[in-house]
Amino acid sequence: MSDIKFSPTTTGAGLVAFLDYAIAKGYLKTATGQAMKTAVKEILSATQGPDGWETVDLTSLDEDDVLRRFETLRAMKFSAGSLSTYKGRYARAAAMFEEFRASPSTWRPSVKQRSRTKGNGASTAAAPAPTGLDGAASPIPTPHPAPHPGRGSAIITYPFPLRQGVLASVELPPDLTRREAQRLVAFIESLAIEDEVAASAQPPPESRDGTRG
Repeated sequence: MSDIKFSPTTTGAGLVAFLDYAIAKGYLKTATGQAMKTAVKEILSATQGPDGWETVDLTSLDEDDVLRRFETLRAMKFSAGSLSTYKGRYARAAAMFEEFRASPSTWRPSVKQRSRTKGNGASTAAAPAPTGLDGAASPIPTPHPAPHPGRGSAIITYPFPLRQGVLASVELPPDLTRREAQRLVAFIESLAIEDEVAASAQPPPESRDGTRG
């Protein structure tokens, strides 16, 4: 269980204190938590002022408005990709903070299960792309709507070829708005690791005779 004695204020400083708490308790990796803290400080100081961001009441803020103003105010300082990364990290941190405040004693960060690796280094979740009898890649299934519990509209599952041998999928409502799409992009970018780190984790390619280089 989480420490119910820890009760941070609903301020910018309280959000940073919560991230420190999550790091100390092992709920967040240090690098992840520090990156979120940087995003929180950068966004709140830009929109609330360097002297007011720590004391601002987060419950009084419109998150979409804050992120939009941050993007405008820091457009000359950061690239579009960095702006999206900052916004995604802030949104994720704010969401976790809200979940914690709703139930401190049972809170756990929402973490999506990653692919587990077998002893031989093969992933248990990354299946090869489907192929036909001639070895060519089979066509990707057509997205289809499916009922979603607790919602009035259907949810469409879109398959997406992420990389060789990995077919990802995303579930979205048919009436997805541009703002929702931008928030989704920012969130996905906050989950990504650097290309160099991902490349170093890949096994060496096999030569034509089956040996690894």
